[in-house]
Amino acid sequence: MHPIFTHIQLAIAQGVGFDIVAATPLVEGLPPHVAKASPERIVLRFDAEFHSRSVMAVDDDTGVMDVQLSFDTLYAVRIPAHAIAVFAIRQHPGKPQTVAKPQEEPAKKVSHLRLVE
Repeated sequence: MHPIFTHIQLAIAQGVGFDIVAATPLVEGLPPHVAKASPERIVLRFDAEFHSRSVMAVDDDTGVMDVQLSFDTLYAVRIPAHAIAVFAIRQHPGKPQTVAKPQEEPAKKVSHLRLVE
């Protein structure tokens, strides 16, 4: 399997969104209006919330990923590995992290020795 497809499958398995920048002329099945709007390179966005409904298959022999993408309706799109110029994982924005204030250490108790008779 081509390494880029391994990364894509890992991103899907981890449930993270990612973007692919691909050479538009090499991507088959794009609707004409989409190909015309991005004649050289197209950014394909794969949102994590849709991974479970994605129909995606990788052909190891040809090095092509078949995927259904939604533009105005569903399209069967073929993306060859050599067409992918950029693969970028998107992080979830999440909640801003707060820095915990260091707690003051309690005053150390001094040990006292007593002489007991």
